[in-house]
Amino acid sequence: MAKSNVLFSDYPVFSSTPVREMVYSLLRSSGSIVINKRLMRSIGIDCAILFSELLSKEAYFEERGSLTEDGYFYCTVSGMEEATTLSEYQQKIGITKLKKLGLINYRVKGQPPVRYFKTTTDMELIFNFLSDGDSKKYPKPLQLPNTEKTTEYKPKKLTTNNTNTIIQNNDNDNGVLPCGENSVSNQDVVNAMKTYMTDLYKQKTKKKHPYLKPEQYKQVYSNINAFADEYCLDYDGIVEIMLKYFNSKIETDWNINHFATEGIMLNRLYEIGM
Repeated sequence: MAKSNVLFSDYPVFSSTPVREMVYSLLRSSGSIVINKRLMRSIGIDCAILFSELLSKEAYFEERGSLTEDGYFYCTVSGMEEATTLSEYQQKIGITKLKKLGLINYRVKGQPPVRYFKTTTDMELIFNFLSDGDSKKYPKPLQLPNTEKTTEYKPKKLTTNNTNTIIQNNDNDNGVLPCGENSVSNQDVVNAMKTYMTDLYKQKTKKKHPYLKPEQYKQVYSNINAFADEYCLDYDGIVEIMLKYFNSKIETDWNINHFATEGIMLNRLYEIGM
């Protein structure tokens, strides 16, 4: 592991406190979440929030002698959401990334199942993330082209009352139907489909997505919408599954009709740790 570049002179507390308490003083405080800027740049804001809150909860249980025999503590989805505002989906993604980065251990046990966590004791690992050195978020080989695209397709909250009818006409040669308020009830799905067909497919194949007939588009929309509704996915969640699909090593023509099957989407969902 590369030597940390953290400047100890930046933090006077280093000279007088144990190492673990140093980390706590950097990353947590009672009644609030302190997010270290260096950590945030290294692993992302959601992961930094989640990790800092887990440190705080671990300290709480440790001070009261309530850790398990092997040093774990429990933390519910609702409890973490109340403390951080991170949704269940955001927590699942964050937990998966923190595990990959080696910052936490995580397991589920009991009936009903309860989540248990244990933060790393590898202080050098933490210092390396704080140094904003070589450790970074795990990149995806295929990404949205630019921030303008992401901004254009701003996600909205999912609704469960999906009763509107898809417009039965097509206004271009890409097979992407209009996205007006009256076209469909779940714009997150429409926008994710548009991202798939106009951006991600072209990046992968270097050509336009084949034209979809209205009935084909309606079926694809229906499949993705039902899946998103069942697993509480917004635009970002759907696109993350699409990215995982395009980065997988499977033999396919990458047509959205193939992606929009329950088995394909569910496997990609499992692969990203949901």
